Amino acid sequence: MRGGKKKPEILKIAEGTSRADRRCKNPPKNSGVPKCPFNITSIAGRKWTEVTTGLTRLGLIDGIDATHIEGLCRQYQIAKEADRLMSKEGMVITGARGTFLKNPAAQISDAAWGKVRGYCNDLGLNHLSRQRMESTATQVEDDIESKYLA
Repeated sequence: MRGGKKKPEILKIAEGTSRADRRCKNPPKNSGVPKCPFNITSIAGRKWTEVTTGLTRLGLIDGIDATHIEGLCRQYQIAKEADRLMSKEGMVITGARGTFLKNPAAQISDAAWGKVRGYCNDLGLNHLSRQRMESTATQVEDDIESKYLA
């Protein structure tokens, strides 16, 4: 290899340049989808279902991802609740002495969305991070991700 990053095997397969003799002989075994630690009807529980379904379809999930997915879902719920509070109370609130103050929910929301973005990058939930990961996506009709990652 001359340098730089190694091209993912999935891209080589898509381009038709993959060589069977150079593929990993013993690929790691998938231990399955982790169990949801949240109430399935909560904001975090619904996000858990959405994320695990998408990662399963892309073939990018394993039991070891549970902690990362839990962090993503927990921060997502915090961000959504802070956003809901801001929309109810407004971006600016009145302080004890009648002065206007930035709503503390704005800072909570900003921090939580930053963490959500970080978890999404780590899990391959945006187009740039998915390009760095090997995917075993299965094609579903009108599924743009699997058309380009398969």
